[in-house]
Amino acid sequence: MTSSYNKAREALRRFNKVHCFKLSGTSNFEDVIFVDSIAQLNAGIDILEELSGCIELKIDFPFEHLLLDCMVFSQLLVDQNQVGRIEDVERLVVSYLSIPISQVRERIIRRIF
Repeated sequence: MTSSYNKAREALRRFNKVHCFKLSGTSNFEDVIFVDSIAQLNAGIDILEELSGCIELKIDFPFEHLLLDCMVFSQLLVDQNQVGRIEDVERLVVSYLSIPISQVRERIIRRIF
């Protein structure tokens, strides 16, 4: 019972952190650029890691847009011979695609293609 309680508390902590994450821009996520600096990349990766543990509670979060922006910005940094955390982003993509919620996979695949 204690382990279930601890898991629930961890899920609530993650949910609150993701819920408080501020997205700048309009409500039309097609127009928003989430990542255009290394600080935003680090914050984006952190939020995506937190969200992966509570995605079913925060399915309305535009994770596919943030994930794609992290992918693009990381690759730009790698192309410029800078540290881009591309391995972390690749791990997150694999992690999100393996979540057993079809809506998550569909949203990512639609956004990428």
